[in-house]
Amino acid sequence: MTFGHSLRSRIVITLGFVLLPAVILAFVWIFTNVNALREAKVANAERAASAMALQVNESLRDMVLASVGLDANRGGGQSAATCDRELSAIVGAQASYVGGAVIDAGRVSCAIGVSAAGFERLASPERLARIHAGLATGAPLVLELLTDAEAGHSLEASGLSVASDGYLLAAFPGSRSMDELFLVLLTKARITTDLATHFMDIAHGAALFGPDGTILAEWRADSLPQRWLPAMPLGSATDKGTSISGDSFRYFKIPLARTGLVLLVGYPEDVFFASEQNILWVTLLPPVLMLGAAAVGALLAVDRLVIQWIVYLQRVTRVYGSGRYSVRALRLSQAPRELGELGYAFNHMADNIAHHATELSSAIEDKERLLRELHHRVKNNFQVIVSLLSLHKQSLPVQERDDIRFIEDHVNAMAVAYRVGYSYGEMGDAPVAELLHDIVDGLRRTADLAPAHVVVEVPPVSTRIDLDRAIGIGLYLAAMLPAYLDMVRADAHSASSPMKVRVGAVVEGDSLRLAVSIRPAESAVQLSHLRSRLTRAYIRQLSAREVSSDDMTERAIAIPLDADDREGGPVGARPAMGFRISGRQA
Repeated sequence: MTFGHSLRSRIVITLGFVLLPAVILAFVWIFTNVNALREAKVANAERAASAMALQVNESLRDMVLASVGLDANRGGGQSAATCDRELSAIVGAQASYVGGAVIDAGRVSCAIGVSAAGFERLASPERLARIHAGLATGAPLVLELLTDAEAGHSLEASGLSVASDGYLLAAFPGSRSMDELFLVLLTKARITTDLATHFMDIAHGAALFGPDGTILAEWRADSLPQRWLPAMPLGSATDKGTSISGDSFRYFKIPLARTGLVLLVGYPEDVFFASEQNILWVTLLPPVLMLGAAAVGALLAVDRLVIQWIVYLQRVTRVYGSGRYSVRALRLSQAPRELGELGYAFNHMADNIAHHATELSSAIEDKERLLRELHHRVKNNFQVIVSLLSLHKQSLPVQERDDIRFIEDHVNAMAVAYRVGYSYGEMGDAPVAELLHDIVDGLRRTADLAPAHVVVEVPPVSTRIDLDRAIGIGLYLAAMLPAYLDMVRADAHSASSPMKVRVGAVVEGDSLRLAVSIRPAESAVQLSHLRSRLTRAYIRQLSAREVSSDDMTERAIAIPLDADDREGGPVGARPAMGFRISGRQA
């Protein structure tokens, strides 16, 4: 059964069209809300990055305020002891500060925490040039990352141990001259603490970049890969990118005010929207399950209440149509009312058909009995006529007997057709073999010719023809064959090699070829004017056609046969109602 044409498939399609708008609306509504949640999550992450940047700015602002306080307390031209005391107060106020120094024109004026020689190593001309260039842009401070070798060499010279998290060098401009700088050596602990602050309950990584892109400080959660930073430069403040390790991350870039520093915060993409993904599935699953359950329930209900009974009635009608007329639709009390009424209507129709079939069968049997009786009486009447003609012919003188022979041959041929058809069992069909043997034998006897002078070749006994054509063949032979028999009889005592009449019938394709000839052939057989006209009339009656032959004595015709005539079958194989008159089904 082609999908789309059955009732079940059309119900599925209709149900799909009914539920499809609801499914589409549900999906649109759910995804719209989930997208709103994702946008809110991005906005919260942006606010969290801004808060982290504000916290880092606060730490940097504390350094700037400390330098301003140092510059104010120094006044103009105070001693080195006062400078050291003020530096000591500033450095001691922050745990992350290791040491401080005042640089004037490239020379250390005073230093605390780290020796002046150590600061002189750190304040190389190249570094001082970079610091002055950074401060010239208006930045309140410049941060530089120290290598472990630079920091270690300066600290070990001062007898200090090296911290594990690295060091930064903060430079502030002085107010006395453009060449004066305040330097503070500090660990990354303060900045790292700010970067590690969780403003969102998601594992993150954060890094502070200098104006030249150098990483000044970095922190990442233990669950993040070590190479979590973006593989390519970010193009916007909020961007989805791929980390150096190949993982997908959501990055947020916040520039710090006036310093040229940039804060970068990153979250793993799969973790960043994990809660929204869960909300999506939790929100999506119930309507999908409900719609699926509703669709399956509707299909099961339709299948059980409608399709099941339609298929049952279809099966019953198919069995009924195959010939089992006793089948009826049962269990209709359990069916829906409309389908039950359809089943009862089918049963009522089948009962009416069975009743009419019984009446028709009875009428056919009566008709068959009447026809059999009619044919029986016709056969008997022909036999009586044949007997009377035979008695009358015997009472005539020998020279006058041929005058009544013409009538006797025709009546005897019709009597043979009825007798053979009646003896076959079911009136209407006659076997060709028996029909030809009896007709030729009757004509031979009326011609007073010995059996040795006649040869009859017939088709298989299964070949049959209807009664009308059997009578036509008999009349055709009665009009044409006596001339052949008379010619052979006249030559029977004079010829050295006696002639024989040959009557042959053979099935060729869809026709029966009936031929009459004389062997050996000496001259063509001439028919009287009356016999020629009757022969042509009987050929038309049989719907036959004459067949030409090289034998000058042979006359042959092709008589069309029905399929049942060609196939044949055992006697009585056809139903009683199947006899035909004039080739039509009765």
